[in-house]
Amino acid sequence: MHDKQGKPIIKSWDYGLMQINSSNIDKGEVKDLHGHGFKIGEDVKTDWKANARAGVALLALAYRLAEIDKDREQLPRTTHNRPIRNTTQASRNCVIAI
Repeated sequence: MHDKQGKPIIKSWDYGLMQINSSNIDKGEVKDLHGHGFKIGEDVKTDWKANARAGVALLALAYRLAEIDKDREQLPRTTHNRPIRNTTQASRNCVIAI
């Protein structure tokens, strides 16, 4: 995207070794390696440990989402097309959507 003079418009920045995008700063909560929730703060710009922690949390989230997608692709297609008759069958056919 460029302005009227043809100069690029920069809407976000990437910070540190893990290249944390500014759109992730002060947003929703992510989980660290031990499952503890935290918010990615401004410290990722200057503190390499905070940057690494945020990067690992973002990568873990992306990995989990990819695993869900992979598992969903391996389900038989008939599972998605069959009507659900009772709660027992519903629990067998449950697919998590994110």
